[in-house]
Amino acid sequence: MATILEWLTANLNNIIISSVTLIIGFVVNRVIKYEIKSLVNKQKIKERNGKIIKRILNILVFLIITLILFVQYASSLGFLTAMLTIMGGTVIGFAAMSTIGNFLAGVIIMISKPFSVGDRIEFDGQLADVIDIEFIFTKIRPINGTVVAIPNQEFLKGAITNLGKEDIVVMRNVSVTLDYSLVQEDVTATLLNSIKNLDLLDSENEPFVTINDFLDYAVEYKLYYYIKKVKNILMIESEVKKKVFQACKNNGFEISVPLLIKDVN
Repeated sequence: MATILEWLTANLNNIIISSVTLIIGFVVNRVIKYEIKSLVNKQKIKERNGKIIKRILNILVFLIITLILFVQYASSLGFLTAMLTIMGGTVIGFAAMSTIGNFLAGVIIMISKPFSVGDRIEFDGQLADVIDIEFIFTKIRPINGTVVAIPNQEFLKGAITNLGKEDIVVMRNVSVTLDYSLVQEDVTATLLNSIKNLDLLDSENEPFVTINDFLDYAVEYKLYYYIKKVKNILMIESEVKKKVFQACKNNGFEISVPLLIKDVN
């Protein structure tokens, strides 16, 4: 009994500070809960996002309180207890890191707006429509019709091509490799004429042809064109390729491939 009283007397200040810290932590959590609920009721944020924000803030408050308590009693704790406390805090910290990272990435996306709901984007090699942006996940719908929830941090790691909505004009291209013996003017005229009457293209911007590269086995030409209906981009690209292929075939333009591939075939 005397030992307990001595410990309480020696650590009276720490006990008072700890008690005040716990009370403040409790009050802060109650305030967070009230404010989040108020924002949800006013429809300033979605209920799902409100729960996520509340969870993250509660974790931060818990980590801060744990750190303060550890500092207060570090000198009186045994080595094993101190190590267990550090390990426990580390595990919780790493567990919260991913959630907090995705939350911050979500805030960055909402502020910088690299894309918005309804946009068609090209990300990680696939085309998809953005259907919802939340604090932890962004939901997209690829062209196969499924709904995919992607952690927001993933969007900060790679390039995102925003094709916009229906009223945005975007430029696309198709490349063909043709023999060096062909006349450049004939190739240009053939490629342009192949899509001349294609209604799917934007009529206000004229397509054009460039020489993209001189390869060992052929000249690489690129036909650039503009589209406005980005939701139909795959179908339009396929139709353009069909027209180009048929035009080359009709004019006797053989699409060249490396000799090694020819020999294997």
